[in-house]
Amino acid sequence: MKKISTKSTTTIFWLLGVGALLRFLFAMFHTGFISDTACFAAWASRVYEGGFSAFYSPDVFTDYPPGYMYILYIIGFLSSLLKLEYLSPIHLLLLRLPAIICDLVACYIIYRMASKRFTELHSVILAAFYLFNPAVIMNSSIWGQVDSVFMLAVLVMVLLFMEGKNIPAYYVFALGILLKPQTLIFTPLLLFGIYENVFARDFSMPKFWKNLLCGLGAIALMVLLCVPFGLDKVFSQYTDTLGSYPYISVNAYNFWALLGKNWASQDTAFLFFTYKELGTLVIVALTLISAFLFLKRMKSADRYFVAGSFIALTMFMFSVRMHERYLYPVMLMLLMAFVMTGSKYLIYSYLVLTTCHFLNVWHVLNYYDPANYGIILVAISMLSLVMVLGAAYYYFSLYKVMTGKGEQTLTLPQPKTSQSPVSRKNSKKLPAERSREKIPFTKADGGIIAFLVIFYGFFAFYSLGITKAPVTEEAVSKGSTIHLDLGSKDATTLCWYLLNEQDITFSLSITEDGGMPSIQQSDVVFKSVFKWDKADLSTPASIIDLTNITEDAVIGEIVLLDSEGKVITPINADSYPALFDENDLLPDTFDYMSGTYFDEIYYTRTAYEMIHGLQTYENTHPPLGKDLMALCASIFGTTPFGFRFAGALFGVLMLPFMYLFARNISQDRRIGAFAAFIFAFDFMHFTQTRLTTIDVFVVFFIIVMYYFMEQYLSLSFADTKLSKMWLPLGACGIAFGFGLASKWTGAYAGAGLAVIFFARLWKDRKYMEPIKKTIGFCMIFFVAIPFVIYLMSYIPFVDYWNPGLLDRMLNNQVTMFNYHSDLEATHPYSSMWYEWPTMVRPIWYFSNVIDDTMRQGISAFGNPLVWWAGIPALLYMVYLWYKKKDRTAGFLVLSYLAQYLPWTLVSRCTFIYHYFPCVPFLVLMIGYSMKQLKERMKPGAFTALLVLYGLCVFGMFLLFYPVLSGSPVSKDFVAEYLRWFDSWVLTAS
Repeated sequence: MKKISTKSTTTIFWLLGVGALLRFLFAMFHTGFISDTACFAAWASRVYEGGFSAFYSPDVFTDYPPGYMYILYIIGFLSSLLKLEYLSPIHLLLLRLPAIICDLVACYIIYRMASKRFTELHSVILAAFYLFNPAVIMNSSIWGQVDSVFMLAVLVMVLLFMEGKNIPAYYVFALGILLKPQTLIFTPLLLFGIYENVFARDFSMPKFWKNLLCGLGAIALMVLLCVPFGLDKVFSQYTDTLGSYPYISVNAYNFWALLGKNWASQDTAFLFFTYKELGTLVIVALTLISAFLFLKRMKSADRYFVAGSFIALTMFMFSVRMHERYLYPVMLMLLMAFVMTGSKYLIYSYLVLTTCHFLNVWHVLNYYDPANYGIILVAISMLSLVMVLGAAYYYFSLYKVMTGKGEQTLTLPQPKTSQSPVSRKNSKKLPAERSREKIPFTKADGGIIAFLVIFYGFFAFYSLGITKAPVTEEAVSKGSTIHLDLGSKDATTLCWYLLNEQDITFSLSITEDGGMPSIQQSDVVFKSVFKWDKADLSTPASIIDLTNITEDAVIGEIVLLDSEGKVITPINADSYPALFDENDLLPDTFDYMSGTYFDEIYYTRTAYEMIHGLQTYENTHPPLGKDLMALCASIFGTTPFGFRFAGALFGVLMLPFMYLFARNISQDRRIGAFAAFIFAFDFMHFTQTRLTTIDVFVVFFIIVMYYFMEQYLSLSFADTKLSKMWLPLGACGIAFGFGLASKWTGAYAGAGLAVIFFARLWKDRKYMEPIKKTIGFCMIFFVAIPFVIYLMSYIPFVDYWNPGLLDRMLNNQVTMFNYHSDLEATHPYSSMWYEWPTMVRPIWYFSNVIDDTMRQGISAFGNPLVWWAGIPALLYMVYLWYKKKDRTAGFLVLSYLAQYLPWTLVSRCTFIYHYFPCVPFLVLMIGYSMKQLKERMKPGAFTALLVLYGLCVFGMFLLFYPVLSGSPVSKDFVAEYLRWFDSWVLTAS
């Protein structure tokens, strides 16, 4: 195998990272097929706590062999060690992690095998075909099954046979059988491998005896691994499993399901046979035919995979006891067959059968209802017809390959030398346009990025929020009363921490000490979720009755304080154990640290609901940002810190991209560091990324997508391979998909990308052949993949009325459009688009009065040395673009306008934070202006200027830090030094 370059390795590992992240999100927020998920969870606990010998019992359903129990033992151990809540997001991820890992390993193997025969780009695309295959993701990360585990064993066995390493192949196959009995389906491949490597090539008796003894050794290993479970129990386990589900089809929408035989008994007569006997004949026939196929292809690299795909598909279509997931192996076999042959028929078959398999599994998971079988019979028949047609196309494709008419139809060999995608004949006639010379990434770059991340990260995560908050909960239904008897003690303050529902009104009545009649106090509103709040009682109370008069609610904690601020525990606290078990978590002060503020009340609630699989409340924006919040909250806790962690993290992650972006367009590391530094300490960047809202995520992905678009623009068709140009373009499209799935304003950025991209193609219109291919590539990476990303972001999104993934996504688009088009709300701190650059009206997020002189406040607006400097920088870019034809300046202007101009057409209530996506481009324009200035200054003086300007920006940040972070500050200091304009309301007066 040819050596894989470091850059190629980096590309595939980035791809694997994205694939892993998607799988983690799906796995954590989807219980999948609950029966299978619950079984794996129960078995992991049972095998760890009870041991191997007691695992198999006739009293307990356990239909998996011992091999996978060893894996579940580890999962049970980790679950116990980490004290994971049953089917919590982390527990779900742990249960599905083995299958996810096998997905990733199989993807990497596909890439390495493809890299022998294809270009780097095509190898990556083929790997992505498997990694992002929705049917593959469905199996391991959503349904919660482990077919990828035994299929990885089959794949490794085949590759070992292909390299003549048949002895290790025996042991791998033995382990596969121990992991899952379905491995036995591929016993013919084992026999073919033995025939090829032992008998057909250099047969000798010593070789025969060596292989025989090693084969027996593999069997001995199986027996040895089964001993701890009890050999008799394991033997019964295999026989019972192979004989289970005695039906013709078990939700496998195959040929028999088309005939209405789903869940029909396999003992039903058919002509001269029963269906069970017919299924046995099918197995015999497919074994013989696959042997013919293998022998016919003995000299071809695809021999095992052609035979394997035929075995798996034919078994699924015509044998009995087939489940919906049993078509899964065909996908891996077919894709590998294409890798070995390059036949377009095989890759088309892969796509067709992938679609069929996904529809089958998706329908069973989301819509199959055995209690209403007649209702869905039409759907089963239609899907079965699609499956039969897909199988027919596969057999047609197999015919093409076997007759030599379908081989090498798409093979694109790895180029031996770097050359232009344009023919040499044409390239001589074209002007020599050169790609921009790249600055190599060195230790200096790593050091600068590390400094920026660590230095700013301290400010980002410092005092982000409390890290501990109540987690136990008490459900309080509408009309119910919480009766609290304090005995001889009197309470003067009622404190609470609310979960999930908000704006819950309680009717409050209190009884004074001495048994005085109840006094009705004004209603108390538990307003904000995930927030400590309090209310003073009108008179000291020894008995308190709280009656819910609004709707069902979930309360995390109630704390009662006496006149000295000491905690009082009701004598009947045992009646409400979840309400008084975490009183020690009551904070000393009630401020932004201890609870939500502004729109956090919507997004924290939604993240909590995603974690717990509840109906999704906030549905006016796409769900990806809320998915990320939920992911971090599931790790760090449903606390202010946990909910805000995702935004703060993405705020930090913006800085490396800003550094590289500015460094590349200026060709100067100093300017890159300067731009990233002033962006880090822009007020809006700091405040907005510490707030649990979704704007931070769309801004991050906008930065990333434009960074990669600029990388693409820096390359030329004249001296760069097309595949090399497609790498940043593809990354741009993926980032666009993530941005759009975070917030619809990502579409504004997409429109800007389209203008820039097609302007580039128009400039290079003489390169028609690569342009046509590039447009086709973009249809995949800017349309198909973003659609998949957008759709998959709805997996944690719960809609009881539209349970199907596609249904709930489509329904939510209507909901979002209606909400934003009909919104007529007003807000005292809203502002118009033309007011944003000059910061006429900051938005005031949070305020708290500490005492007569001290205040707390959080406002969002810009650092004057960044935003106001950005105005002349923008005008200067327009000048450079118009007069000097500077393409970089034009790129920055178009990028900025793409985020800004659409707001001029928006009539709804808007705020200054809507300007946040423009800020990165303001900073880049300032940095690019500095590049022009550099040519007129001495190096030392220029460096000093950058440092001085950066320090002034940082000094301005420190000056305003209290009103950006919520730190206590003197109201007089704010009035005298920070409130530069009357419209700047930064704290309460």
